[in-house]
Amino acid sequence: MPQDDNELRELFRFLQQRGEVLLVVGEPRTISYLPITVAMDLGCTVAYLFSETPQTKACTIAELAQQMPDSLKVVPNDQVFSQLKILAESDEDSAHGITRNINRLDAVLTGIHPELRQALGGKLSNIGTLDLLINYGGPTGLKQAGRTAVLKFARNQSRKDPVDFIDAIFDALDKQTAPIPGPMTAEKIIKYVASHLKTLKEYRIGLVGDIKEMLVDFPVANE
Repeated sequence: MPQDDNELRELFRFLQQRGEVLLVVGEPRTISYLPITVAMDLGCTVAYLFSETPQTKACTIAELAQQMPDSLKVVPNDQVFSQLKILAESDEDSAHGITRNINRLDAVLTGIHPELRQALGGKLSNIGTLDLLINYGGPTGLKQAGRTAVLKFARNQSRKDPVDFIDAIFDALDKQTAPIPGPMTAEKIIKYVASHLKTLKEYRIGLVGDIKEMLVDFPVANE
């Protein structure tokens, strides 16, 4: 199911042309609440179907809903709609902000030090990596601090031993000998964007906690 407001509205309106629409959610504690909010806003019925397996496939949920309609618990719109709408809008905004800042950080690092960007790989937006960038900046700050200090800092921030990751970072730093253009400006930008990105990610985690807490209050969530 899409996670975009406009795409979801287009989907539900298309289905509504063919009859009444029922959105069945298999696990309210982990489901994205944007589809729920959009469905309710368009007048679709939303119901929960609980199963023993948390990660139930969509096709299985649909089959169970058809076979056991009495097990469906309809969401009371008047209790949750306004709260879900606020949370969904905030979550969508923060998700877009996270994507923009990841792209910006990626562009800055790729522009000044491609080898370092490659070493960070898919961990660029991890909290541990962001902490490194916030504390040291980019390649200039990392090299000035030195491997020993950076490794010590990373170990204090991580549950897993980050030695391989830090080794990869410093191997990458050694590969580039060309001077970095505007190093101080780049370092400031990296620190700022990394800090903003971490704040957005932590804020979004808080939103997920809010929706989970709200859903626990439903009688169905306690059954």
